Amino acid sequence: MMRLWVVAALGAASWMDTGSPAHAAVSGCAQSEARLGAEVRAARAALLRIPVGDMDEAVPPAASAAIETVKNRIVAFVTGTMRCVAPNASAADVRRLLASRGDAFVDPSHYSADNYPNLHGDGLAYEVARPAGHPGLLAVMARLQIECGDDGVFMLFEHARGGSGWRLLILRRSPPYQGIEGAYGDFQFAVSPPDGQGRWYLATSHVPPWCTSAWRSLDYDLSRPGPAPELPHIFFSRNVRNYLGNDRGGAIRAEPNLFQVRHDGSIANTDILIRPHLATYAVLGDSVRRIQPAAPNARDFADEWVDTDWSEAGAWSGADPTIREAHRQLHAQGQNSYAPLGPARRCRGGLLQVRFGEGGAIWYLFVGGRGPFRLMHASRTQMPSCDGPDLNGNVIYLP
Repeated sequence: MMRLWVVAALGAASWMDTGSPAHAAVSGCAQSEARLGAEVRAARAALLRIPVGDMDEAVPPAASAAIETVKNRIVAFVTGTMRCVAPNASAADVRRLLASRGDAFVDPSHYSADNYPNLHGDGLAYEVARPAGHPGLLAVMARLQIECGDDGVFMLFEHARGGSGWRLLILRRSPPYQGIEGAYGDFQFAVSPPDGQGRWYLATSHVPPWCTSAWRSLDYDLSRPGPAPELPHIFFSRNVRNYLGNDRGGAIRAEPNLFQVRHDGSIANTDILIRPHLATYAVLGDSVRRIQPAAPNARDFADEWVDTDWSEAGAWSGADPTIREAHRQLHAQGQNSYAPLGPARRCRGGLLQVRFGEGGAIWYLFVGGRGPFRLMHASRTQMPSCDGPDLNGNVIYLP
């Protein structure tokens, strides 16, 4: 999936003095930033000299080393520049400063089907944000274009009260890779507001680049500062199957005690194929557990219930003793082969009946609630009162 790069047109000369809105009163800033920025530019120029085959997903050792050098120079440039950034500088001013000094670049020919350059390093952009509720934090995201995607370098800075400048608190970047799927593509982040004890966490997600398929993984995790910026304390992580064909790579939301992920993924029905996925987690200190809502509608809840381990799905289930056996059979069938989702029909009385399974393991699942939903009953036979039309193909919300 191609990424649209946006780099503001800048007059670099206007930013070559320490009187820029982003600067603090630190001597030698302009000279240091110019030197560090030139090192980024030189490293990226060296990367651009390495030929890449058309839609080549392999990254040979020379290209891998060159990508790492560019990322190393980006980290050195950003951390060096942040030494000179004023505590109250706006995110927009910091972004303009980084872009003007740090080799922000886009090649419009990259998006022309007739003139695709097949080069790593053909774009570099900086994004800057001040996380809400954290006047002492500033986040910087650098995105380096690579073949068929991008690789992200994320840096979270802290400015201590009365301290001398910004210090790097958390650094997130991919390890060296031999294939483009090792990059941190479409990197997203969110910093939670502080909870009642003043604790906060960093939520991140990324999608590995690839050239030929809209089906990827979505990797996400939660972390806090660790013993060193490059060693954050990651206390929760997951990897899920992700579909990018609808131009939605995933969205994350971080609240003091709640974390949520939305993305597109599969459904156990080949006529529908894609459905929206929703995962919600309660966060208490370093303890994370999945909670409701688990799906945006009743039919998708049934599909999610079958696909989820009982350790989580059990909390979304009623007291009917047959429910656990239905889950055991359908979950095993789905893990080993395929547990197809059949007709979904409304029942008189407000439930939704969804058929699952095949062969000798067909079950009818009965979903209730208005969201969050709940698996109320499971049966080997359908209810006569569930005689409405098959609602698959529609988004089904119970009344």
